[in-house]
Amino acid sequence: MKPDRFFAPQPKQGLPKPRGRRGRVKPRSDKRGAGSRVPPEVVEEVALRSAGWCECKPGCRDRAQCLHHRLPRSHGGGDSASNLLALSHAHHQHVHANPAESYRNGTLLRSTRGDTDAA
Repeated sequence: MKPDRFFAPQPKQGLPKPRGRRGRVKPRSDKRGAGSRVPPEVVEEVALRSAGWCECKPGCRDRAQCLHHRLPRSHGGGDSASNLLALSHAHHQHVHANPAESYRNGTLLRSTRGDTDAA
């Protein structure tokens, strides 16, 4: 299993392509900018650690589909394997929809920097 394909986003069917004023298809841009992707060797390390399964809790039988930063990059978290979890889409959405629970169980970490607005 290739690590770069391991966490590939699922294609969305039936969504219209974004179009500009003149009806031309607009290119999609990466909002994070070039060069901000997780290094392939780190993706491979997380993929090997998780063996392709969701790491939300021990015994979860969902397939891993995305990488989750436990300490968000905007709060000083990096792209190290220790800061990343392999999660299914459903569990990744659950983590962000329920931050209090996620902080309690360790899937989200609070920043130690004093300039955050995290509750």
